[in-house]
Amino acid sequence: MSYCTFAEIVARSGTTLPQATVEEIIADAGADINARLGAEGLPPDESSLGLKSAAKELVLAMLFTRRRLDGTMPASISTGSFSRSDSPDQAIAAHNAKAASLISEYIEARKRAASLPTEGVTRCDADMPEYRLDRTRGFRCR
Repeated sequence: MSYCTFAEIVARSGTTLPQATVEEIIADAGADINARLGAEGLPPDESSLGLKSAAKELVLAMLFTRRRLDGTMPASISTGSFSRSDSPDQAIAAHNAKAASLISEYIEARKRAASLPTEGVTRCDADMPEYRLDRTRGFRCR
């Protein structure tokens, strides 16, 4: 299972790379996301829409990088009187930045949710003296 599919990447990028190659890139993006989550003590969450979007952004950045490195997406082209220049490096940086932002938002949301009290539980510190620790039965009301 991964954060996105081959079909989603083809629909978004129009890539003509073989499915096995794209699926390997998808797996790499998923591993990058899981490593970032793991560093924060969070498990993978392949149902998160934010992380799915982040994976797609990472895959697009990886596809741009691959095309940049294999020469199919040069920074500039000149033939006769025609010349064109692009900045694939800017596109790569933009996709990576968007992915990083989405992952950070997910991590922050999970941390906020973890710090909230359990639903339906209320605590009043003023009531705490009414409880004592019983070594055999835990906390008991006096």
